[in-house]
Amino acid sequence: MRKAMEMGADDYLTKPFDDVELMNAIEVRLKKHEQLSADTPEDADLNLSEEEQVLLLQELLANSRVKTLKKKQSIFEKDDSPTYVYYVKSGQIRSFKSYKDGRELSTGIYIEGNYFGYASVLLNENYEDYAEAVEPSEVILIPKDAFWNFCGKSQL
Repeated sequence: MRKAMEMGADDYLTKPFDDVELMNAIEVRLKKHEQLSADTPEDADLNLSEEEQVLLLQELLANSRVKTLKKKQSIFEKDDSPTYVYYVKSGQIRSFKSYKDGRELSTGIYIEGNYFGYASVLLNENYEDYAEAVEPSEVILIPKDAFWNFCGKSQL
């Protein structure tokens, strides 16, 4: 349990667990999410209407390169420097951590319409995990600079 928490887990349930235990864990996660959402100021967005934001996103995606991936093809590896934010146009992408003893821990599954890789760009840190295509996929590569321009922030 300690190892899971050190690796970033928010909670840990041991099998067998009952319905009440599961529901309590979910309720705690939802309350934490609500608190984080309430702490975010309303003017933290781009001060654009939802329609304007959608148009900007569509323009950003239209001006970015599409990469076709084969099943199990790598997108990025641990400690790579982030150069793109990724958008799943089709298929499915998996991010995971890999350990020396051969174990893998999935850290995310991304499907059509999902973005990934943005945390490393925002934090200006190397990737902490690996990403690969689960099935034949297409991802849109949004250059880091274009992403920062979209966010209205200057690069640090």
